[in-house]
Amino acid sequence: MSLSPRTSLHESLHDQPLEIMNFGNGDYVCLATGFVDSSTTSSFRSGIPKLDTDAIAEIMKHIKGPQELSFLMRTCHVIYAIGVFPLLQLPIYIRTNSSLVSFRNFLFADPCGSTRRFEIIRSLNIHLPQLEVEGASSLAEILARSSNLRKITISNSNHFFDLSPDANQVLANLTRLIKVTLKFVELKAISWLQQTKSPLSELNIIMPGQDDKDLFPVFSRFSNSLTKLDISDVRLTKFNAKFVYLRDLKIHTQHPISAVLIAHAFPNLESLDITIDNGVGDVVHQHAVNSADLSSSGLSFPSLQCLKGSPEDLFSAGIEPRAKIFRIDDLGDWNIEWFFKLLRRVQPSTLGLPINTGSFEDISLVAFLESLFKEHLPTQRLCLFLHFGDEKNKVVKKFINAFPNTIKGTSFKSLYLGITHDEWKSCLQTVDVVTLIAKISIMSPDTQMITVRLRPGCKTSISVNKEYRRTGKTFRDLREELQKRSSFLADNTAS
Repeated sequence: MSLSPRTSLHESLHDQPLEIMNFGNGDYVCLATGFVDSSTTSSFRSGIPKLDTDAIAEIMKHIKGPQELSFLMRTCHVIYAIGVFPLLQLPIYIRTNSSLVSFRNFLFADPCGSTRRFEIIRSLNIHLPQLEVEGASSLAEILARSSNLRKITISNSNHFFDLSPDANQVLANLTRLIKVTLKFVELKAISWLQQTKSPLSELNIIMPGQDDKDLFPVFSRFSNSLTKLDISDVRLTKFNAKFVYLRDLKIHTQHPISAVLIAHAFPNLESLDITIDNGVGDVVHQHAVNSADLSSSGLSFPSLQCLKGSPEDLFSAGIEPRAKIFRIDDLGDWNIEWFFKLLRRVQPSTLGLPINTGSFEDISLVAFLESLFKEHLPTQRLCLFLHFGDEKNKVVKKFINAFPNTIKGTSFKSLYLGITHDEWKSCLQTVDVVTLIAKISIMSPDTQMITVRLRPGCKTSISVNKEYRRTGKTFRDLREELQKRSSFLADNTAS
């Protein structure tokens, strides 16, 4: 839009709705749907401003909230002009064609008539499943001028590569990218990676239906720069190159994986996360083969700190190195045997167990935990995340009553118990957190920190540390003290 000489910036922005472009992770940029031309800074150029612009510019550098920064910019012409650049340095999310076109017009509306607004952009996130011709053209223009772009995400935007003949070229011409995320795209959306000269350090690719494609040529180009690789629905057959700087690897595939393949290509891994969708067949046989291959190759995982995955996926691949952090996914009574075998090999100091209680039918959850605590492993921090689905309240109550006895005699630096339930109010009414944590404290007196939390995002969390228990107070004293420190529980339950 264009402002008339009699229209103030504040009036214009007050009348125009603000579009908050949020990608769902808490980071967003708030931009006006109507943008202004050079007349917006006329008062700034016409005389000496009354505001200390240097001080304001320094303050605005430290405003990390896009909404706060956007609201501040609407107060006057001078502050708007100053705020444009720190606002553009925040992550920018584009979800609609209208947002894209308006954003393009805003970038071209620099009163100096230069490309400096494009050059200040550092992070661009594009999610346009219904991209139109005008939007594709606008996006190509933006990318062609954003020479300092560091991070780019293209999600559900295959039409961009159909509607814009220059799509791959403008992306390949970006030379300062360090992080690229391509989600739910086709093969045509990644061909530019074979041409780019950007020194990528992070690469995230999700390509449904393309698991038969060999993308080794794409990945190998960045073997000397990648530190993090996250790939889904991609077939991994071989890696001739070694990714010596790669520290974080996440693989989601439908095909079996071998420990030798991973250890050879990524010798300095610190974090490994593996998911295999279609099952792994004969787990015991594949484990025997892969373990023997790894042993005969002389390869290992000397730097691994964190290991994640389901028991059968990791066990079948022969991936069972020692690691400080071990997080198991998809745990149930069908893979407990493999879980314990892995646990004894990994010997983690931190163990994370997300458990859907409905996955335990042949063996009770209490029996599983009793077996776990009898292992006498060097685990110092234990995190249990329990989800009760449609179980009745009495089932939840029965488990809660039994839990303190399962940890009798154990000792942890930190014990975390998270509980969720499909029926939140029923869960809150059933679980007496204060009594539970007091009983845990008595049954495991050497544990230094105990935390119980009801459902993420809710302030129903209390804890007690070893320093308090050293006072030798009774169970009643402890319970009364916890009640005082967690009065919000009653308010939360009532609400």
